[in-house]
Amino acid sequence: MKTWLTYTICVGFMGMINAQASNSVIEEKLPYYPNEINFTTEILGLGEDFVLDHWQQYILEHGGKSEILGYEKGDLQMVSKDVMLPPLDNETVTLNTLLFPNTSETGVNLSINVQKKDGTYLSNQGQDKVAAKKLEAWLLDFNRGLTSLEKQEVFNYVEQKAE
Repeated sequence: MKTWLTYTICVGFMGMINAQASNSVIEEKLPYYPNEINFTTEILGLGEDFVLDHWQQYILEHGGKSEILGYEKGDLQMVSKDVMLPPLDNETVTLNTLLFPNTSETGVNLSINVQKKDGTYLSNQGQDKVAAKKLEAWLLDFNRGLTSLEKQEVFNYVEQKAE
């Protein structure tokens, strides 16, 4: 009886833990730059180094070149130029990226804004509305991909240690 009760409680809590995964992208205007929209997703359970490594790998695979603008107290700001973004029909853009710990320090926030070749910024208003929705979906897929990739790397490491 105790074993069954313990098992039931564990399964119940596993569902709650799984429900904590971030499944949203927050759009926000920057106070001093009203034309710029930041798209932010919270990547839970992963460290900044892991996220940064895979973000850089993605940028390089899509023709981009990055420059770190600043790093202080866990906040990393960088700009990546000439990136071909698949959700924007492979349009070449500049990505302004900010990586910073989330408020509870259980993960990392990845915040980007997209500057087009003509100098305008991707927005959730007007003609960019559809492109903004595609970018949101892509950012969520990137988030989920990192989470599943991290789990796979852990499983691979455990299997190697067992051999």
